[in-house]
Amino acid sequence: SVMLEDGQDGMDSGSLTPGSARQVCIQRHPSHGFGFIAGSERPVVVRSVSA
Repeated sequence: SVMLEDGQDGMDSGSLTPGSARQVCIQRHPSHGFGFIAGSERPVVVRSVSA
């Protein structure tokens, strides 16, 4: 489990830096709706959005 934790820590110092500006474009499918949106929380929370 130590190697797994080290791998996760390595990802934090990668190209995806916390607090960096990101642009997200969401398009709604006519029949499927918005689908699933993965948030930026750690651990990642997947939300189901319906409209």
